[in-house]
Amino acid sequence: MRLIFLIFLLSCSQLPSIGEKVPEREVYGYWHESVPLLKEPGSNIKSGTILKRNEQALVQYVADKYVFLKTQKGSGWVKEDYLCSPPKTRTSRDELRQWSKMRHRCPNKRTLEDKSFFSGKFKTDKDELITTFHQGSVIYELNIKDPKCTKFERGRLIIKGDSAYSTNITLNFTDDYIDVNFGPNSDCPNFSKDFYYRLKSCVTKHTLKMFYKLKSSVRDDDAIALSQLLSYPIFTKVRDKVEEIKSSGHFVKLYPRIKNACFKRSIANLRLTDLVCNTTGVMWSDENILLGKKFYQIPLCQQN
Repeated sequence: MRLIFLIFLLSCSQLPSIGEKVPEREVYGYWHESVPLLKEPGSNIKSGTILKRNEQALVQYVADKYVFLKTQKGSGWVKEDYLCSPPKTRTSRDELRQWSKMRHRCPNKRTLEDKSFFSGKFKTDKDELITTFHQGSVIYELNIKDPKCTKFERGRLIIKGDSAYSTNITLNFTDDYIDVNFGPNSDCPNFSKDFYYRLKSCVTKHTLKMFYKLKSSVRDDDAIALSQLLSYPIFTKVRDKVEEIKSSGHFVKLYPRIKNACFKRSIANLRLTDLVCNTTGVMWSDENILLGKKFYQIPLCQQN
C-alpha cells in the first residue's frame, strides 16, 4: 500500500498547482536548439526537462503567457513564444497550408496522407524525380545530370516511416522536398541531393546553381571550389575566434580550421524551403548565410 501511495504522489506532483486546464493540443519547439522547461511560470527554476527544436509536446495548462507542456521525457512550463503549431492536414501539395491561430507556425511538419505524400514531381537545378504511391510502395523515375552522378533509373521502393528505400537508394520525403541518398555500393557512391516540389519566386537559376555548388563543395571538402563562391572580405569562425578573410587563397589556407562538424552539418541541412527573400538577394537567417551574386556570409560555427 505504501508503494502504491508513493507512486500516486509522484504522479500527482508532476501536475501544476496553478494555471487553467485546457484541451490538449499539439505543439513543437520553435526558436532554439533547446529550451529548458520551468517548474513554475515566470520562475528561473528549471524542471529538468529540455524541449528541443521541432520536438513534439502537448499543452495541458495555460497561465498568462506560459503553457504547461507534457513531453516524452518530462514536463514543465515555457513561454508560448518558444512554441509553434503544426499546419492543418491538406489533400495535395498544391493546396495552401493553413495553421491554427498561434503566433508561430511550424513550416516543415507533414500535412499529407500517404497517396499525396509519396507522389509528385520534384526538381533540382538540372535533375528530375517523379514518384508515385502504388499499393503500399513507391514507384520512382530518376534522371540525374550532376557532375558527380549522371544516371537514369526506374524502380520500386519499400516504404518505412516517411522514407522509401531499396538496396542502393533511399528517398527521405517531406511535404516540400525529397532528399535522395545513394548507398556506398551504388553507381553513385554516397551521393546525395535534395529535390523540390515548388520554390519561392525569388529562387532564380543563379540561386539554384550557387546553392548546389555550396553544398557539394562542403560535402566533398573542396576548399578551392568553395572559396570561389564567396565574396571577400568575409567573416567566419576559425576555431573560437571570428576572423576577417580577405581572399580566396586566405580562405583555402584556413579551411582545415573552418570545416568543423558544426559547419558541415549547417550546410548539409540547408534547404531552399527555409530561405528568406530580400532586396539584396536571399538569406538563411538561422544559419547566418546571405547570397547575392556570391555568398556574403557563411555560418559562424563553434568548433566541436
